[in-house]
Amino acid sequence: MACSMLDLPNEVLLYIIGQTSNTDLDNLTSTCKLVCNLAHDVLRDHRARKKAYNSITYCDPESNEEKTTWTHPTLMLRDLHRGDLLYYPTKLAINDPDYDSVWGRYSPDSDVSTEEYCYPDVRYVLKNFPTDIGPLVKACPHVDGNEELTHEILDKGNIGATLGLLLYNLPRLTDLRITDYNLMSDGIVHLKQVLDSMVGATHTEMSGNQRKSTNSVCKLKNITFTRSDKGLTGNIWDLSMHAPFFYIPSVRSVRVEYLTAYQEAWDYPQLHSNIEKLDFYCPDTDIKSFDTYLEAVKNLAEFRYQQNQSAEHFCGKTVSLADLVGRLAVHAGHSLRHLELSDDIHNHVYEGSGGLFIGSLKSFQVLQSIRVEGPMLIKPVESEKFLLLNPDRGRRGNPQRLIDVLPVSLTDITLSSNASTGHGVNSSVALLMLQDLPARKAELLPNLKIINLEFSLAGLKNNAMAGLKKSAMALLCACEEVGVTVTRY
Repeated sequence: MACSMLDLPNEVLLYIIGQTSNTDLDNLTSTCKLVCNLAHDVLRDHRARKKAYNSITYCDPESNEEKTTWTHPTLMLRDLHRGDLLYYPTKLAINDPDYDSVWGRYSPDSDVSTEEYCYPDVRYVLKNFPTDIGPLVKACPHVDGNEELTHEILDKGNIGATLGLLLYNLPRLTDLRITDYNLMSDGIVHLKQVLDSMVGATHTEMSGNQRKSTNSVCKLKNITFTRSDKGLTGNIWDLSMHAPFFYIPSVRSVRVEYLTAYQEAWDYPQLHSNIEKLDFYCPDTDIKSFDTYLEAVKNLAEFRYQQNQSAEHFCGKTVSLADLVGRLAVHAGHSLRHLELSDDIHNHVYEGSGGLFIGSLKSFQVLQSIRVEGPMLIKPVESEKFLLLNPDRGRRGNPQRLIDVLPVSLTDITLSSNASTGHGVNSSVALLMLQDLPARKAELLPNLKIINLEFSLAGLKNNAMAGLKKSAMALLCACEEVGVTVTRY
């Protein structure tokens, strides 16, 4: 007669539950009420740990001590492994160590590495408890067999290599936030070695249609590279060492503040990127770098780009918005649904002209929403050279009618003034851009439903502008009569 597991004594079932890994505990206890009731105490502790260790942080040694914050990835990996806690984290924050404060606490020793004399507790763990980290190295195919990486992790406590091992051993990790993380060159090189191996192996597994990946990092979805002090003028991101993150197949969203990247940084032949959302703030790069990476992106759905005047003095390169939009149209014209652009640097240069034209968006096939800050839909009258040489003499640009530049798929557009500079699409220009829209909406913009004017129309109060105000109100009413809602301050 067949015997079910539920026919076993409760004592045996409790033993089985107690031996079940954290990874399988949720699945086991969801099989039936009997098992769930027997596992009540175990589940309570399991859910408490899941909540407590959902978010973990690696930061500098001067941080406040918390149970989910560690001063070195070796210590983090050791504690999580010992406590059987590697299953729980879904969010990891990495903050660059404050090496000045570390060096002030420990005396340099020319016979040991930076990690060793900065972190004597790490050296103590590696020397006296080799079995804490050793099994994890053996179980990681991206480290095991590589003598250099094994030595860096087990003998020297290399921060970059150990972070790579940590990323591999967090099976539920979905969100990664990296702040001010510019490791010393050898550390970041070793992190890139591990990441390169992970990315290559994951793409190979996916191309072979394997049902389950051996790379824990394949769960990662959202990555943010940021800075704690936006006013600093150095240490901008060098993505040549962080580029593998962009090619992890599971990653869908990346935001980078103050990046520097050149064409060779993105050159991963035969690999593609599944990123759907890109957000760049104050990039220092050129159009070829963007073009190289965009060639690998297959389904980009959302793109944000912001260039700020505060970064102008240390960003060596800026990208022309017209060029950027042109390359997006080539590589993401079939998939891009939201576009948001801001360029305070060029708005400042073109202040005398009244505009910086981004070009037509009609080639975007599925674009649904756009938000622009600054007069980006206005074509300057004078040439670029004339405006650069004579910024005070440039005449106002020609406002482009919305029906001339927007794609047929668009549903909403936001015209916004930048609060920090005062530049933006002013009221009179914006109203001129709406001309002919009511009459030709059904023909050219049948899906347009919302126009957001994120600036004040208070400038139309005086007598001289009374006629314009009357015409403006009539035009806005005409837009609403054809099904377009106009929101304004």
